[in-house]
Amino acid sequence: ATMLTRLDYFLDNPDCEFMRKSNKIDSVSKFMTEFWANDSEKSQLVIIDTSELSPDILEMLTNVTSRLLFDERKKKPGNDRTKNPVHLVLDEAHRYIKKHYEYLLKENIFEKIAREGRKYSFYLLVSSQRPSELSETVLSQCANFIIHRIQNENDMRYIQAHLPYFSDDFTNKIKQSIPGEALVFGNCVSMPFHLKIQL
Repeated sequence: ATMLTRLDYFLDNPDCEFMRKSNKIDSVSKFMTEFWANDSEKSQLVIIDTSELSPDILEMLTNVTSRLLFDERKKKPGNDRTKNPVHLVLDEAHRYIKKHYEYLLKENIFEKIAREGRKYSFYLLVSSQRPSELSETVLSQCANFIIHRIQNENDMRYIQAHLPYFSDDFTNKIKQSIPGEALVFGNCVSMPFHLKIQL
């Protein structure tokens, strides 16, 4: 009920209309322009398609872009930080939030954002099909989890070892899930539950 109430708020609130519109752009320069423009001119939703990038270029782009945004966010005065929070959605996150520390730039900015981002209203939404390849630091800072069916035993063991409140019952539900089903738990709900979405 808690999560559904929050979803209804975003779906029904006119101030959240930007979440229902997509403004896809094709270059990093346009992306930066969208963020640095005046509030009345900039887009609320920015999408960068990195599907064609090589691993090295992807790591460089995501780290540098996120670092610029985070540094700009930290410059804002305390009262302004909560007005327009930044939600960084990272799909296929195992490609650039790696478990090991052999990063091109020596430091992974996503681990810093995971640790410090909340006080600057800068948040991460991490999506991955290979949780065992994700940084333990980032995973440990996540407050909410939506877990779909997992086949790989290494991924399952990793989740069991690093996520709070995980039990054998949850493990069985995840293994038996079908498309459209997921296990949801964390601060967004009062208690863990198995969710089924009509496809």
